[in-house]
Amino acid sequence: MSVLRILLPTLLACWLCAPGSATALDSERRPVSFPDSGRGERVALPEDRSPEDAALAAEFARLETQWRAALAERAASDGPSAATARDIRPLEARFAPRFEELAARGSGPARLWLARHFRAARALPPGPLPPEQVAARSRILTTLIEEHASDASLLDPALFTLLEEDPDLPLDEVRGLARLLERCSRSRELQARGLLSLARRSAPFARADSDQRTAALALLDELAGRFPETRASLLGEVERWRLENLSPGRLAPDFTTYDLAGNEVRLSDYQGRVLVVSFWGMERPGAERDLALARRLCRRLWDERFTWIAISGDRDRNAVERVDSADPIGWTLAWEGGEAAPAAEAWRVARPPVLFLLDGKGVVRGIDLTGVELEIEIRALLRELREEIAAREASSGGAGDDGGGE
Repeated sequence: MSVLRILLPTLLACWLCAPGSATALDSERRPVSFPDSGRGERVALPEDRSPEDAALAAEFARLETQWRAALAERAASDGPSAATARDIRPLEARFAPRFEELAARGSGPARLWLARHFRAARALPPGPLPPEQVAARSRILTTLIEEHASDASLLDPALFTLLEEDPDLPLDEVRGLARLLERCSRSRELQARGLLSLARRSAPFARADSDQRTAALALLDELAGRFPETRASLLGEVERWRLENLSPGRLAPDFTTYDLAGNEVRLSDYQGRVLVVSFWGMERPGAERDLALARRLCRRLWDERFTWIAISGDRDRNAVERVDSADPIGWTLAWEGGEAAPAAEAWRVARPPVLFLLDGKGVVRGIDLTGVELEIEIRALLRELREEIAAREASSGGAGDDGGGE
């Protein structure tokens, strides 16, 4: 018995320290899983940071605070024009060397900042990036993924927004970066999210393209087959529905919503008119620009067979009502910021702003077209519509209908 009393504490201590012993003493050191992955993926916790990493994070936080304060000061002194890229570019170029210094020391947030603000930070003019700048940005993104491939809090959603929306990133580079993330990351959720971004970027937007649609659908099949347990796979099913129902060349599904006076707005009632259907909001980036575009087009085309249906998801109904009160735009304005969002649900729009262009038959002809491009396409569709009407009337011997009204 005396021998047991001597050996028991030692044996107990060895058992507690043995690898894999599930005790309360080692619970704080065990890997933590993403709640929706079920794969035991490691999450970088604050206590996992080295003192050097913690110091680097603190330096980035201070620098980002200074940059945001400079932006706010510029906006306060110069007014709304400070929000334009032309005004911000010199300011970001002034801060860029300090972010580059942090990135060179291994700061993931600094690398991400440089990737997101690349053009402005280097004071590059509009237009295609020169080859050397394309290569420089590619190095930043490659290093970001290679060094931080499993850091969900850093990469999601900022990296994926870049992959999906940045016009300076060609599709081939997006493909390479998404596949690099898949190889480097230990997180199945991030691997799947990169594949979803690649599918979204591959999908047709401005024009109907069956090859692009087929390629995007194949990527979504891969996503569903390889990563069925992930949230990205669920989002992929929404994307599949959009490709099959709302991509260019598809007949848009009908919906019914209500304007601010409570009147029914049914999409099918606008057959025979060129339509813009925009999901937007004053709380969204670029709202003022969208308002100016809508006002200009509605006024220029007031006597044409054209209607702009704007569907606001703003929570503040009064703010939406004020949009038209001072300077009426001439569009059909619906509000879906309350409990019901029938149009957004019917078209599965989860991420406004988004804009659809429909021809007189209700077929989607473009998505998220820019201002000048949008006006060109609208006028082309109106011309097609007038020619179709003239051909029908000539064949039937009917009277002409210049048709400016509903």
